[in-house]
Parts: sequence; C-alpha cells; structure tokens
Amino acid sequence: MSCSRLVLTALALLWASCGSTIPAPATADAVESLAAFLLPLVSTEPADDASAPDLAALAGWLGEARVVGLGESLHGVHDFHRLGHRIFAHLVQTRGFDVFALEIDQAHAARLNEFVGGRRDDLDALLAERWWTAEIFYDQAVRDLLLWMREYNGRAERPVHFAGFDLKQPALAMRAVGEGLRRLDPAAAAKAESLYAPVRALPGFGVFPNVYGFTGSLRVTLPPRTETQTLRVALRVRGQGVSHGSVGLTVEGADPASPPLRKSRWLAAHEVGGLWAPLEVELPVPGGVGEVRLLLHHRGNGTVWFDGFFLELGGRKLELPDGLGAIELQPLQMPAVQVMDYRTGFDEQVAGTAGPSLRVDCDPAIDEILRAANDVVVLVREQVALHRERLSPPEAAWLQQMSRLVLQACEWRALAEPNRDVFLARNVSWLQREGFPGSRVFVLAHSSHTERLPRKMGAHLAAELGDAYKTVTMHALAGRYRYFGDVRSLKADGELELFSVAPDDVELLARRLGEAAENDLLFHLAGAAASAAGLRWLEANAPSPRPAADVLILVRRVSPILP
Repeated sequence: MSCSRLVLTALALLWASCGSTIPAPATADAVESLAAFLLPLVSTEPADDASAPDLAALAGWLGEARVVGLGESLHGVHDFHRLGHRIFAHLVQTRGFDVFALEIDQAHAARLNEFVGGRRDDLDALLAERWWTAEIFYDQAVRDLLLWMREYNGRAERPVHFAGFDLKQPALAMRAVGEGLRRLDPAAAAKAESLYAPVRALPGFGVFPNVYGFTGSLRVTLPPRTETQTLRVALRVRGQGVSHGSVGLTVEGADPASPPLRKSRWLAAHEVGGLWAPLEVELPVPGGVGEVRLLLHHRGNGTVWFDGFFLELGGRKLELPDGLGAIELQPLQMPAVQVMDYRTGFDEQVAGTAGPSLRVDCDPAIDEILRAANDVVVLVREQVALHRERLSPPEAAWLQQMSRLVLQACEWRALAEPNRDVFLARNVSWLQREGFPGSRVFVLAHSSHTERLPRKMGAHLAAELGDAYKTVTMHALAGRYRYFGDVRSLKADGELELFSVAPDDVELLARRLGEAAENDLLFHLAGAAASAAGLRWLEANAPSPRPAADVLILVRRVSPILP
C-alpha cells in the first residue's frame, strides 16, 4: 500500500521537472537544493480564498481525514500560528472542518469557545485567565484566529468551534464540575468541593511535573582496560503500598565525550510488593569508558527499598566502598515550578538484608489526590445518570469529561500515568466523538505530539482512526522564535526569551530528507491541472514503519510570536 507526503515550501516560485529522485542533503545548505522539487507555498498569512492552489493541493493529499494534526517543530513561531489559521480556514470552506483544537487547557479553551460562539464578549479578560502569563500559544495570531472564527460564525450556516485538549491545570475543570453539579444537586456539588480540597492544596501542577520522580545517582569508576567488557549491575527492591508507577535501574556513561551508553530495567507497580525482586542490567562497555553512572528510579506511590549493589565487569567483581551511602538525589530541573514528592532515608532493620537499605517514600498526599479525583469521576457519573432528563447529551458529556480532566491532571502530576500523550490523544478523540459529534478536528500542537511517533498522541490517534488521521509538520529553516529561557529559573509569571533557529535543527531535517531518499521515496508531480497539482512522496519499496508525517512544510524564515 503506498503512502504519500506533500512538501510545501516558500523556497520555490515555479514548478520544476518531475520524476527525479530526492537529492540526499547532508548539510543545511543542501535543503536549499530541494527548491526545484517543491510546491511553492503562496503565503503563511490567512485569507478567505477557498481556491488557493497550494492549499487545494494540500487538502487533496489530506483526503477524507477526520482529524488532522498540524505540528510545529518549534513553539513560539508567529508564522506557524498564522499558517495554521490559513490552513484551517481553507479546510473549513472546502472540507467541512469545524473544530480548531489547540494544545492548551481544555477547560479554558471551552470558555474561549463561548466567545467564538457569540455567547460572551470579554475576549481579553478570557485570554488573561490563562495560568502562564508568558505562554507560547496565547499570542496575537491566536487572538486573530478567535476573532475570525467569531466573525465566520456570524455569517455561516455551520458554526466552527475552538477547543483545547491539554490537562495540566485542573483549577478551571474543577470549577466547571462544581458549577455543573450545583445545577443538578447542591449536596453533590458540596461533596465534590470537599473531595477536591486536597487537589487544590497540592502544589506542582503546571507545564511539567517532576517527570523524573525520584532519581538517585551514583558514579562508579571502572578499572583501566582496552577491550570491550560486559558490565553487570544488580540490586534488589521491595515495596509497600505501590499501586501505580514503576521502579527502575539505569546504567549510563558518565563522560559526554565517550560513546553513547545507556540501558534501563523497569519493574511495574504490581511487580514491586512485599518480597524482594531483582533488578539487573547487563551491557557491553567499550574500553575507553572509564566511568559510568548508576541511576535508581521510583516513579509512583508508596515506599520502595533498594538493597545494595553488586557490580561485575568482565567477570570480576567491583568493590563499592560506600555502597548506597554515596547516592546523590538528582535535583529538580525546574525548581520554581516543580515539586519533589519523595523523601529518602536509610533503614538498618529491613527483613532479608545484611546492611542498611535505601528507603524512598512518596508523599502520601499523592494517594489522597488520586482517590479524591477518582471519587469525583464516580460521583459525576452517578449524578448524570440520576438527572439524565435535565441534561442535554452535550451537557452530560461535558460534565463527565471535566471530571476526567481533573483526574488526568492528577495522574500526570503524580506520574500515575507519566505519558501525557495518552491523555492528549483521548481528549482529541473525545472532541471528535462526543464533544462535537461527527466533527472534523484540526489540531495544532508540537510535532512531537502530532507525528506518528511511538507512545505519542499521533501514534495513538493513528491506531484508533487509521487513514482518517493525517499529520502535517512545519519546519523553519531560519529565523527567530520565543520560548522559555533557563529552566532553572523558569517561573509561571516569567517572560519568554528570543532564540534563533539552531543550525543543528536544520541539519537534522536535512538528514531526515536524505534518509527518505535512501528509502527510495521519490518526488513526483501529481495531478493533471496546474491548479490542483502537488508534489507527493511515493513509496517505491513501501518502507516500514509508516512515515511519521504525511506532509512537510518548509518555511524559509520565521518570526517570533507577537504578545
């Protein structure tokens, strides 16, 4: 089965000959050599022009997709947001798309949708409600998009909607749950309010939780040698009250100048009980590697004990004079917005040990918030069933989704489900199935979410929707963008900093196109009429797995978002 990609760019002004193999670019300059093979992108600026030839070609390649993921390889790019507006407007007018979904909090986006639908007029006040004062999506381009959507709804028979699908901040979702329950049963609303108290009290909700959980590190110096030898690292773990998350051991090279070296072994929560369980990693270590780092992980609830290390290199035992006593806690990457939920200590008396064991305790407040958030999900489900006649189907679906959104935020914050993309995919799918039943959804997010990459949102959506999910990725070849600065000083009320497109990013893109050429993917001119023509990638040998992106858009130079 063939799979196609369309490449649009601002590089070329005219069509060139077709049927040529892609040159395999090895440098950033080599990307410029692709100009002769690319369909020109007329503009990144929105326009009410349903017959635009470049977008007509793009729409043709998206086919009958129900969900399109538009990925930006860089956040904080004005031109990407404007181009997203332009593509969405075209798909609205030509393909029946009616939902623009942005990588922002779902509860907050719903309030912005009230403006789009003409039910309120305080756009600036709504935009100011966002949790981050400096935010990579709340810019002038998105404000213009909201104004256009409202104006379009004033003249269109079929309305368009604005939505979000992220889950980082539960405050607005908790408020929506309370408001919905008060209309049904004030007593149930009061119960939900009480249950949510520990959720409100827990700090650390935000852009990133402490995604590494507890990580303790220990450096080990290896004896001199010239040949590659197998390093074996083993220890034992046991747990108490561990119902979610995982426990792990990682061995990695400690010298950045040495060859890449890393291997991990993980135990799921159900494997960490009252009996000691082995954790072991074996990997070949080149002779030039003189030091490795051993990392212990606890990403879950409850208490975990780690008992000693056993190290062997090339069959010879290595001594660790200080053992676990020398372990160092890996610091928070973003100390101003993250919280360490774990405390450590050493226990002399643990059954089955000859010496002290490292004990890692997760804050019991984590268990409390997870129970509370789940209890509200159950409460809302019961109330919806009891008062079904008082709720329209959209109202019932929305109230239950808001309760799930709070639970998602808690589970990601507490690393009960550390993969945020699972939730992102569920929420996008919910928009298409229940939020706006039968809709066609246009999703704008980082390309690491939209592309069909393992464990990412795009892969989850592709598994569910098949060919009804298409993905487009925008790349910048030069220019500037705004993003968060030093993560060590990152604050919710901080300001975005100005950066330039890194040559390394362009080199990576060049290599990606070169790999496509090596896989016998060819560019061909497709279509009989010039107005409908496009450039597609044809799989000569049907390489597997399927390419992560169906469409690549290259923009020669980009500008940063405007506040």
